[in-house]
Amino acid sequence: MSKSFAYRLRDVVHRYDHRVVVNVAKLDLSAAACHVLLGANGAGKSTLLTILALLEGPSEGRVELLGRNVENHHGGSVSRRDVTLVHQKPVLFSTTVFANVAFGLLARKMSRPEVKDRVHRAMKQVGLGGFEHRSGRQLSGGEVQRIAIARALVLETPILLLDEPTSFLVAGFVPTLVRLLRRRVEDGATVIIATQDEEFATRIADDTILIDDGVVTENL
Repeated sequence: MSKSFAYRLRDVVHRYDHRVVVNVAKLDLSAAACHVLLGANGAGKSTLLTILALLEGPSEGRVELLGRNVENHHGGSVSRRDVTLVHQKPVLFSTTVFANVAFGLLARKMSRPEVKDRVHRAMKQVGLGGFEHRSGRQLSGGEVQRIAIARALVLETPILLLDEPTSFLVAGFVPTLVRLLRRRVEDGATVIIATQDEEFATRIADDTILIDDGVVTENL
């Protein structure tokens, strides 16, 4: 039985102001696994995640998502809806926590009862049950991070990308995050995390991709 891949990258190069920030000759990321992009600050991890999220196209090269060649590097609405990205510094809308978490579900025309059920379940999963009617402006940095994670989890997309997800979290929540992300993998999703936290990488990764100066130096 052939192995399925969430992503296959070939000769992907990305430049900012003529400076190469990502240079990946070949990278295959298997489906239904947790991959960690591990590297120092400024190594190119976030830029690579942005490319994987189809939010920005590489200057050169080919990106294949779930067996589909993303020729225009933005994938169209069908491909883009397969991917959810949690930014390192997420931004919430100036409305209630419930509305923030429900936004993507409502955009997908999901029924109100299903939206309510998913949102309440996700809020409990991230330890913020009862926060639904609070304003997004009243939350701490760690709480905003957890709301962003809940907002991503409710969509149940086949690809989940997270950029430095532990940077603002209290240490006590990290085991819960590991459990939630491993559960998504068990359900068949592909999780890709950019981090410089080696301990977190060791706890969660099925494989670790080392990145230095935009180049994949080793795949563990």
